Amino acid sequence: MTYVLVGLFKGDRFSYGRALVSQKHLLSFVSSRIGYELSCRERLEKLFAVDVQGVGRVFVDSICAIDRAVIGGGVIEKTAVFYIVDEPFLRRLECDLVIGLDVISWWGLVVGTVSRGVYSVLAKPVTVRY
Repeated sequence: MTYVLVGLFKGDRFSYGRALVSQKHLLSFVSSRIGYELSCRERLEKLFAVDVQGVGRVFVDSICAIDRAVIGGGVIEKTAVFYIVDEPFLRRLECDLVIGLDVISWWGLVVGTVSRGVYSVLAKPVTVRY
């Protein structure tokens, strides 16, 4: 498990958070704070329970589709879906979002074995405009 700072975009809105990148988690989760800041909350038809390894059962009723992300100095321009969960769940993991296997493979993320840094093989370099 590796922690990394991630910038997230939905349209012209931006948010950021500390992400846990973990292949032990099959699904990806984001805090309700980030969902609110990005204004991306989409309600599901019903509430459903997800069993998360090492944490327990979490109830999910919303998702957030994120357009772009900045990780490790690269911009990933592939939309990814995260399940919105309550803050106490993520506080136990000491993060604002969990990047699970679904998004790790979708975004082409690689975790360095020595540096523990995270980068994407699909990312474009961040360009600075003045």
